Formats: sequence, C-alpha cells, structure tokens
Amino acid sequence: MRVRCVTNKVSNLPTDSIVVRQKCHYFGNGEDFVHLTPGKSYVVYALVECQHGMWIYVTDDDYPSVWYPQGYVINLFEVVDERISRIWKPEVGVLFDDAMRGNLRSFEEWANDPNFYGRLVDKGSPEIMLFKERKEFMDLEYPCREEFKCLTHFDSKWCQCPSCGHVWEDDMHELGMKRCPVCREILVDELWSDK
Repeated sequence: MRVRCVTNKVSNLPTDSIVVRQKCHYFGNGEDFVHLTPGKSYVVYALVECQHGMWIYVTDDDYPSVWYPQGYVINLFEVVDERISRIWKPEVGVLFDDAMRGNLRSFEEWANDPNFYGRLVDKGSPEIMLFKERKEFMDLEYPCREEFKCLTHFDSKWCQCPSCGHVWEDDMHELGMKRCPVCREILVDELWSDK
C-alpha cells in the first residue's frame, strides 16, 4: 500500500477530529506540522483501525534517524496504491501502545506480537533487523512509476541502472522494483507482473 501526503499540517484536519482536539497528546507540544512532505508518497507498513479512526504507519521524513515507522491519521494522505503487501498477515492483530489500542494489519511478526512495536521503538536489535528486512521487501514490492525511473532491460536476464550505468544479471522478477547494487537507487522493473 502506498499513500501520498496531502497535508502535513494537523490544523488542516477536520475540526471535529479527535487528533485536532488532542494534538498535544498525539504530536507533543501542540506542534501543528508533522514530519511529512506534501506531495511525497510513503509505503504503508501497518494499518490500524481504532476508536480514533484509521491510522497508518510509515517511515516519515525523520527516517533513518528515527528507525521505526510512525503512526499518522489517514486524513493526512490520499491512497495512491491500495494493494496491501503480500507479507501482511490476513488476520487482524491487536496493537497496544501508549497512544492507541486497535485492530492491526501488518507483517506477521508485528501482527502476532503486541509488544513488537514497543521493542522496535526501544531499539530492540532483533526487531530493528526484522523491520529493515520487511521494509526493504515492501518498499520494492509494487512498482511506483510516478516516482521512480525504469530499469533498462537488454533481455529477461540483463539490466542496467539508468543513473550510474551499472549492468548486472538478474532474472528474478518477483518484486515490482529493484535496487541498483552499485548506487542503491530504486528502479521500476517493467518485466514484473502482478499476476
């Protein structure tokens, strides 16, 4: 799932929103702006339905200095790709953190363990490594042609990065995007099929 930020200003949310009424509780010190860039897209790593509405967890503009995904109310975004990750658990887990309790959809380890997110925030080493692995998969899972360049293919095995010119052999097309092994740029794999 991919969303695009439509506003990073909390006061732009509907005035009857619990988030606006309690923004100090959710965003600290009554800050009006959150760490998102309007017009930028973000991959959704978890989705929570709770008494405060729909929330999504994304790595915001503070990533990687803040190493974990942050929860934001869905009203700050528009959905640009509604496909959920293939590694998300089909059943619903339960999220317990200081801010909310609700139904959670995410990858298995997070969805099955109500303490996973707390350990991730507290810099639990196994949780950080696991989140990085899941994040990399979800970041590359579905193509985003509006934001990323396309990989140059010579045939079904050989491809080239249009940015650095590196050529490599790669006949795996299970993800919609690839990362150049040299410059690390994310590129759309046009040979990938969603079928």
